[in-house]
Amino acid sequence: ATVVVDANGTFADGDAWFAEARGGAAPGEDAQLVIAIAGSEVSGKSTLLNAAFGAALQTSQIVGNVRAQNAGVAACTDESNTALLFELNAAALDPPVNIHCAKFVGALADVVIVNIPVTDVGHLDAVYARTLQALLKDAAALLESDGACGKTRLVLAVRDVDLDNSQELDEVTALLVDDTKRMWAQATSAGELEVAFNLEVVALPHARFEKESFEQRAKKLGEKLLSTSECSKGIPADSFAVFARDTWENSTDFSDDDGATEASRDDGTRSVRKSSVSAIETAEAAFSAALDSAEGRISELKSEQASGTVLSTLGSDAESILQSALDKFAEGTASLDENEDVVSRRESELRTLISSALGVLFTKNLQLIREAAFTQYKGAISADDSSTDYAFFSADDSFVKLAKTSVADSLGWTYETQRSELQSAMKELAAQRKRFVSARLAGAAQQQNQMHFLQMQQSQLQAVQHHAYSGGADGQLNVGAAYRPTDTNLNISVGYQQGRTNVQISVVPDEYASYLGPNGFSAVGPANLGLSFNASI
Repeated sequence: ATVVVDANGTFADGDAWFAEARGGAAPGEDAQLVIAIAGSEVSGKSTLLNAAFGAALQTSQIVGNVRAQNAGVAACTDESNTALLFELNAAALDPPVNIHCAKFVGALADVVIVNIPVTDVGHLDAVYARTLQALLKDAAALLESDGACGKTRLVLAVRDVDLDNSQELDEVTALLVDDTKRMWAQATSAGELEVAFNLEVVALPHARFEKESFEQRAKKLGEKLLSTSECSKGIPADSFAVFARDTWENSTDFSDDDGATEASRDDGTRSVRKSSVSAIETAEAAFSAALDSAEGRISELKSEQASGTVLSTLGSDAESILQSALDKFAEGTASLDENEDVVSRRESELRTLISSALGVLFTKNLQLIREAAFTQYKGAISADDSSTDYAFFSADDSFVKLAKTSVADSLGWTYETQRSELQSAMKELAAQRKRFVSARLAGAAQQQNQMHFLQMQQSQLQAVQHHAYSGGADGQLNVGAAYRPTDTNLNISVGYQQGRTNVQISVVPDEYASYLGPNGFSAVGPANLGLSFNASI
């Protein structure tokens, strides 16, 4: 990045800074799109610009509580060389210089992003609030003097927000909008805020613990700001450097919110402000060190959990990680007054960030425990003769035992919701199993009825066959007689069967005559008469 205004409030010599910031690209006559970001040191401004616009800015580093000297205002371009990006390091400057830089950036920028840690929301003495107030006052003054002012798109980017907590999102958004409108009303009565600014609030997750989500949302924000031109100061690119210098030189001298010049400040006031800046730097250094130590241990637990392993000592580990980080922060800020507001805010933010990251581990751990208990339950009820009640209580007991080891009491964690979900799932599975068994029993009963019906049909068929064979009810007596006159081929037969009489006369050569005696059939009764008799009872 190219330094435009250094930490002492000195503007860059000449106009070479503009060409350097644009990477040597020749400016044209079209309006230069300018996007600025303001916020305290180590609040993630460079990280947001890199993720949103593909900038290649180095992030701030704090080592041993000693801050690297940052520029007051630095400039670069996005990766497509479409927009000029200004970065205002508010906390790196004395308050009067900060206000001057804020007014300078506000006069040039089409879009101003105010970077706000979620723990600073509502604190009107925070760095973001002073910067925002300077932007609003300068626009209000211009509106009152000229009757109009170039409209600016004002984006309040809230960092480290829990996106799953919709209530927190609504509360943060409402609070920021109300505070901004109240600041504007205090600055002027010439018109509503919408006359000078298009205000929007954007929530972003933590850049470390939710890196992928942060980068996606930041990229989406960058694309939206680059693709829309709803607000434009209309400053031509080929004369932008000259216009910027004139704006800096003709803007109000370094002054605080009450209009007092820097030269009029006594040594006592300056000493107090330098002390406040020093406290911020010390707190930021301690915060960064404590957060880094906690992040390392949390990453180890995430890696173990990613393999599907249940963290059996998560509760005690979480309390240890949080307490260790708080102790490290307290050690780093031991030289500060315990009542320093900046220390208490950063400690609260540290607690919130680490608790949120640990909460993700806790939720994932409960999910693994619940899946293991549910698998145990399904295995226990797979047998037909198994007891669903015993399997239910056994799986629930296994869940509770492991869930208790995951709870960190100091963080207010509870597993009752996940336990209720497990119980509901097991009850639903038991109901499905009961319906399946009932359906199977009903099918078996239906099959048995069908077999009984077939047996009845078979019995009836056998009865019909027996009835037909036996002659049935119309004729239970069957009688037949046959007579062949001696030495003839004539055969006479008479039969009575099933209630009907049948007489048959046939001439059939006697093929066995040679076997007969002189009197005909030697083995047949008298007169060559044959009889048959059949009676059904």
